[in-house]
Amino acid sequence: MEKWIDFYEEFFTNRTEAINFVAVLEAIQDPSQQTHRAKVMMHQTQRLCSLANDLPKIRNYESLQLLFLIICTENIAKLYYDFNGQGQSKEYVIKFFTDFINPENKIRLEQGFSDIEHRKLNSKSIAERLYKIRCDIVHEGKYWDFNFLDSTDNTSMINLNQEIIAHLSQSEFRKIIGQACVDAILKKMNLKL
Repeated sequence: MEKWIDFYEEFFTNRTEAINFVAVLEAIQDPSQQTHRAKVMMHQTQRLCSLANDLPKIRNYESLQLLFLIICTENIAKLYYDFNGQGQSKEYVIKFFTDFINPENKIRLEQGFSDIEHRKLNSKSIAERLYKIRCDIVHEGKYWDFNFLDSTDNTSMINLNQEIIAHLSQSEFRKIIGQACVDAILKKMNLKL
């Protein structure tokens, strides 16, 4: 349980809350229980977000980190809504951004991206643009074409091919996604910690 607790601790006010969160989910043993999907959501969030964190050790391209975070959003939304079919990836990524990101983080997300003309984007537009980047990576192999804010000198990154400017660092974006995953899991379990 330690790897789950260590990962989730940053999304709670203290380690005890993270321990309680993980313990409740790990106690679910019966795969036929509706709540079992919440346990799978917890595992998938940790796995996919951790992959995004570890990618710079292999290839230091923020596009690849973004890919795994977008895969995570799609996966969590499909699990939450009990989707068992194929396809509809874009729709579920949009659902994640519009349904699970809390109001405070939604403001931060919407301040974190703009179009090339510096116009603010709403969460749906951000999801669509980031999903397009995911598709460029998956279908075209273009994994070098996107960068988040350069946090060493706080420089926003203009991503011309995607027509999006990132005013948000990869770590800030990952934290927003991770918190939204936790919120979706809690909502699926009908829990408040």
